[in-house]
Amino acid sequence: MFFGAILMKNKYAIATGLNKKFLKEINLGSKFNNESMKVYMVDGEFVRDNYFTDYTLGGHDLVYGDFIPSKEIWLEDCEHPESYRFTLLHEVLERTLMQFWNLDYETAHDYTTKVEKKLRKLQYKYTNLFEKLNLNEFEIHPTN
Repeated sequence: MFFGAILMKNKYAIATGLNKKFLKEINLGSKFNNESMKVYMVDGEFVRDNYFTDYTLGGHDLVYGDFIPSKEIWLEDCEHPESYRFTLLHEVLERTLMQFWNLDYETAHDYTTKVEKKLRKLQYKYTNLFEKLNLNEFEIHPTN
């Protein structure tokens, strides 16, 4: 028990070295109890070195609750800027399925990955897709 407390204390100490940049807040609307989440850009290498070696592209509190605070989504700063909105959409949908439909991570992730792949293929066919999803203004540039 004492050892676990030390580990948690160390995690919080490590967090002070994390380069974490606030990007935007997303509100899911009244159908989802006006649930809102804060989106941050983070140093993916730091996350892998200090929290979880398999962390890739993005994550949220319902999967990485040991180190991502409640109602937060993190996006890794290494992606091409045009891909961020797909990763964000993936994380928001996955988290929503887990929270409001009580899906386990594997099921929510598999479903969300299929949706993300289709949207990536359709992005040029339906140019107003991100406008309708209010992600058109989602301009993100990696932290350097």
